[in-house]
Amino acid sequence: MKNNENINFYLKVVNKWNEAIIARDKAYYTYIRSLSQMLVGLLGILIALRPTSPLECIAKLLFLVSITLIGLTILFSQKLLFSEVKSQELEVKAYHEKLKTISESDKKVSLEIIEVPKLKNFSNFEKMTFFCFVTSIIVLIIYTYVLILQ
Repeated sequence: MKNNENINFYLKVVNKWNEAIIARDKAYYTYIRSLSQMLVGLLGILIALRPTSPLECIAKLLFLVSITLIGLTILFSQKLLFSEVKSQELEVKAYHEKLKTISESDKKVSLEIIEVPKLKNFSNFEKMTFFCFVTSIIVLIIYTYVLILQ
């Protein structure tokens, strides 16, 4: 009887841990998705509301750099979202293989949690997303000051 209580407690802890991981990942990718959507809107607004009067060379350069950085942020954030989809696909395949092994085996199979590692370059794309985002905001602020001082 005591062993059943330990197993039930273990399963509860594993379930809570899994729920916490799912909640964390969902919040993270919701943030990345909303960042992408916001930046796509900002990119459209910046291009649509671009000044029609001739700009100084510095202002033109700042505008171009900010548009480029926003585009790169969108690109990197979309790569992060795609890597999450790919990671979940690999996890589903791993569990499918585990279930297939269990169903074909006559022996007792141990309970194990399958962890799928993040895809290569995931942390690089993550760093580049936030670097480009922060840099684009700083460049936009400088661009605004240059326009005001013109």
